Amino acid sequence: MKLTHDPTLNIAYIRLREPAGEVETVHISDELNVDLAPDGSIYGIELLNANEQLGAQEPVAIVKSASGSGNRIEIYRDKTGEYRVRGLRPNGEPLWLAGPFTGKAEAVAAVEEMRKGFSEAELADLTAA
Repeated sequence: MKLTHDPTLNIAYIRLREPAGEVETVHISDELNVDLAPDGSIYGIELLNANEQLGAQEPVAIVKSASGSGNRIEIYRDKTGEYRVRGLRPNGEPLWLAGPFTGKAEAVAAVEEMRKGFSEAELADLTAA
């Protein structure tokens, strides 16, 4: 189980297990969504208005680089409501942006895939002549 909480975005996510396939998000209330697997088991629980629900003013955990560099990965909704992911330096300066994604579960899955699959990925320079 993994709990991430970002008081700036006022969202918390409790991941019970990694998604292994399609994810269906069930809207329970204005403050609660549940991500389900096709068999009905729960992948995770999203708390909206999390600061009040958790009674926390500081992050419980924030997705960050394994190196402890202080870089941060954020999942957010843009002005059109689409989910996006961005990597930030410790000073808040953007490093990269990904998306849009069809939903939060897809954005979370992209972050997890990136963290697992790209740590030793080869860099291909497609600008070379």
